Amino acid sequence: MKPLIAFLFVAGQIEAFNQTDLALHAERAKAAQQQGDFRKAAGEWEAIAKLRPDVPEVYSNEGMMWHFAQDYPKAIPAFRQALRLNPKLTAPHLFLGIDYYLTSFPDKALPELRAALSLEPENALARKWLAMTFFASGDFFLAAKELSVASLQNPADSELLFWLSRSHLKLLLKSYAQIKEIAPESRFLRRLRDGGTDLRDGQSADALAELDGALKKHPSDPELWFQLGSTAKVLALKELNAFLEHSPQSYRVFQLQAEFALADGNDDLAIEQYRKAVAADPAAVQLHLGIANIQMSRHQYSKAIPEYESELHTDAYSLIALERIGEAYAELKDPTKAEAYLKRALAIDPHAFDAHRLLGKVSYERGDFKAAVEHYLEAISNTAKPPASLLFQLSKAYRKLGNTVEADRWLARFQHQLGREHEDVQQRFEQATEP
Repeated sequence: MKPLIAFLFVAGQIEAFNQTDLALHAERAKAAQQQGDFRKAAGEWEAIAKLRPDVPEVYSNEGMMWHFAQDYPKAIPAFRQALRLNPKLTAPHLFLGIDYYLTSFPDKALPELRAALSLEPENALARKWLAMTFFASGDFFLAAKELSVASLQNPADSELLFWLSRSHLKLLLKSYAQIKEIAPESRFLRRLRDGGTDLRDGQSADALAELDGALKKHPSDPELWFQLGSTAKVLALKELNAFLEHSPQSYRVFQLQAEFALADGNDDLAIEQYRKAVAADPAAVQLHLGIANIQMSRHQYSKAIPEYESELHTDAYSLIALERIGEAYAELKDPTKAEAYLKRALAIDPHAFDAHRLLGKVSYERGDFKAAVEHYLEAISNTAKPPASLLFQLSKAYRKLGNTVEADRWLARFQHQLGREHEDVQQRFEQATEP
C-alpha cells in the first residue's frame, strides 16, 4: 500500500499553474490537514475544485479529507467525480469502496474495491476491505479467501487474524443452521456442538476450499456441512490463538470470545464477553450491536433499545441498529418512535428491505393500508426471494383496501411459495436420510 500522501495533489504541484489563489488554497489545505482539521482541509480542496474542475486528483483529495473527518456521505460524491475524470486512479476506488462499506452499502463497495485491486494487485489494504465487505454481504467463504491472501501480503497486520477467525466462526454458525434445517435429529449436530475433529491444522485451509466446491454441488448433505463446521472451528481457534499472541490487550480478544460463545450457544457468556470488550474500548463498533441482537432474540426489546442507541453513538451509519430499534419499538406498540427510526434507516438506504417491511407492518397496524401496501411492495422488489409471510401480509393489506383482485393474486403467490418451501424441506429431509 502506498502512503496516503502519495495520492495527494500537493501544494507544489498546484503552484505550477502560476495561480496565486490556487496555491493559497493548497497551502491552507495542507496546514489544516497537518493540524487534523480535515473539514477545513476539505473546504479548501472544494474551493480548488471550483477553480480547477478538470483535475481528478483535486476531487480525490477533497474526498479523502471528508473521509478522515468521518463525513462519508460528502466524501462519496467527491470520489465519484474523481473517477469520472480518471477511472484509473487507485485511491478514489479504494476510499469510495471503504466509504460505501462504512455507510452500509456493501453491494456498492464490492466493485470499487475490486477495481482498486485490479489497479494494484498487491494492495493489502484494498484486499482487507474487500474481505470485510464480503463478510458484511454474508459471503464468508470469499471473505476468508481474501483475508488469507491479505495476511500473506501483510503479516504484520494482526487485524487480519481477527477477521479470519470471525469469518470461520460465521461458517461454523452457518453449518449449525444448515444441519438444524436439513437433519435436526442427525448425529452431526450433536457432534459439531461437542467439538472434536481429527483434521490437522495443515490440512484445514485446503479442506475448506474443497468443501466449498462440494457444497455447491450437494448443498443438502449434512455430513458435508458437519465437515465444514469442524474445519471452520479448527481454523477459527487457530487464528484466535495467533491473534492472542499478537494483540493480547486488544478488545478484539473479548469480541472473538463472545462470538465463540455465540457459536457454542452460550448467549449469557457472549454478553459477558461483549461487555468486557466495551470496557476495553468504549468507542469500538459492533459490540453493543452484538449484545442488543441477543436481547432481541430473547424478546427483551426494552433492554435492546439502549444498546442499539449506544451502537449508533459509535457508528451513526449503522443501518442494522436503526432497523432493529424500529422493530423493537414496533413490538412495544410504539409506532411513532418505530417510524422515526425506520425513516432514518431509509435516509441511509432508500431501498432497505427490513425498513420497508417493518414500516409496512407499522402502517398496517395504524390502519394506513395504502402506505402498508407501498412499503410491502418496495420490500418485495428489493429481495430476490421475499419470505412467504410478507406475501401474505401484502395480500391482507390489499384486502383491507377492498382490492380483492390484488389480494387474491398475492394470496395465490403466497400459497404457491409456501408449497414450494414445503417441497424443498421434504426433499432435503429425504436426501439427508438416504442410506
